[in-house]
Amino acid sequence: MTSLCVTRYMPPVTPSQWRATRLADAAGAACPQAPPPAAPRDDALLLHPRARLRQLERLLPLLVNQSEDCLYVNLYVPVSGGEGAVDSGGLPCVVFVHGESYEWSAGTAYDGTALAAHGNVIVVTINFRLGVLGFLKTGAKGSAQGNFGLMDLVAGLHWLRENLPAFGGDPQRVTLMGHGTGAALANFLSVSPVARELLRRVILLSGSGLSSWALQREPLTIKRKVAEQTGCHGDLLEDDLAPCLRNKPLAELLAVRLDPPRFLPGFAPFVDGTVIVNPSSAPPPSDSSRLGAGAAAVATAAGHELADFPHRELLFGLTTTESYLEFNAQDMEFGFNESRRDRILRTFVRNAYYYHLNEIYSTLKNEYTDWDKPVQNPLSVRDATLEVRTIDTSL
Repeated sequence: MTSLCVTRYMPPVTPSQWRATRLADAAGAACPQAPPPAAPRDDALLLHPRARLRQLERLLPLLVNQSEDCLYVNLYVPVSGGEGAVDSGGLPCVVFVHGESYEWSAGTAYDGTALAAHGNVIVVTINFRLGVLGFLKTGAKGSAQGNFGLMDLVAGLHWLRENLPAFGGDPQRVTLMGHGTGAALANFLSVSPVARELLRRVILLSGSGLSSWALQREPLTIKRKVAEQTGCHGDLLEDDLAPCLRNKPLAELLAVRLDPPRFLPGFAPFVDGTVIVNPSSAPPPSDSSRLGAGAAAVATAAGHELADFPHRELLFGLTTTESYLEFNAQDMEFGFNESRRDRILRTFVRNAYYYHLNEIYSTLKNEYTDWDKPVQNPLSVRDATLEVRTIDTSL
């Protein structure tokens, strides 16, 4: 375990050198966050499926220890270097970017011991700032200030480039792997001019930078909501909120609630022109009547360059039930009717797409309805809805 230094709403900096050996045999603190509740259990089941609740009950105790001094890199190194280190001058390295949410979780909650031992690779997990501390645009309209969580990840990759050889690793063989929101972050970094040269391969699990929830399209709207709830008033377009927010108690910042539209993010990465660059050209014109919904989304989405991996080796994976976290225990166990399905689809299309909304909605409904059955089973409707939502992750 090692750490980087951080000041609230400032980019991370390299810490001062240690003058003696430092004992790093325990996980560092998680970054400040407000995880979803897992108790009372009956109330939690109204929000989460049972399997999700069991996962929360496992994760939440690992997130109790929190501090703004949280930028820790955890390395799991095989005891013996093995053939990988001897033949190539160093072991390959897999950096895991945790998912769950842009607003909670931690790299320290994931143990890389088994993968490091059986895969003969160095496994790295990393903490980075989250939520209001990590993905708030604090600066003026044209400013790049914000995306501090992404900056933390870039700093971690730079640290590995400089220090992996000391652990028997090869800094030229770094694979960035992310799950869910972590996959979107890995996607952003793999095409970012400030980070893409720091890694060789990318593994995106259950998410990408083109998912509807991956980017915050209206960062100034989020800035306004934070200003309203914290009393940090000023010119939304011209003033920097950071000086005021640095003087606020941490609990007050964590209490900010955004209530974003369904299927869209609240605190999330945004195009800042530095880490996530502005699109170089307008998206190509498309006719969604001749395109599938997924193709139409890629063709009309701002920032379609995020799908461009000319210099990275890419592995992408997903499941057929990516969206099960959006439904509660009753939905998953008993299903729901077609009217509920149609409302979900309409909401998804309205919030996730810009153009040709009626055509996309009709295409999705037609494609994922079993027209051979006059009466739809609630469980079949549930499964079809899960599959519809999966395409958003696979874009």
